[in-house]
Amino acid sequence: MDQMDNWLKMGQWNPEMVVEDEKKCEQDMRYLRSCYPKKAKDMVSILCETCDQMEYENSPMLISVPDKETMYQLVDRMYEEMKQVGMKKEEPFLFAPTQMSMEQMKESMEKELLFVMLCDEMHRRRMRYCRRNQLFSSN
Repeated sequence: MDQMDNWLKMGQWNPEMVVEDEKKCEQDMRYLRSCYPKKAKDMVSILCETCDQMEYENSPMLISVPDKETMYQLVDRMYEEMKQVGMKKEEPFLFAPTQMSMEQMKESMEKELLFVMLCDEMHRRRMRYCRRNQLFSSN
């Protein structure tokens, strides 16, 4: 039985393989998030809670083209929640020493943001690569 047979069952996706792929995807994302800078790791819990609440039919998160203004409102709401639970503390950034100029702080924040964005993009591409290999490779 080749890889394609594992994926297809009488012309349909094999549900067991879809579930297994979803588990692999989640494990990969959890690992990459564990690599986040400390502040980003702390923030991701509020982010995930917010997204969990929005995972319903026709939610602003799941529509084909999410509204940018709604996304900014969500960020504002999550930021306020962070402040309420005490997550917005003055902690050093990943790449920054304790005493920084404004330019150094800006650079540090931009590097942390790029790091988080890199993790997300790597995850997306790793999952795409895995799906393509499973669909088009033969063993």
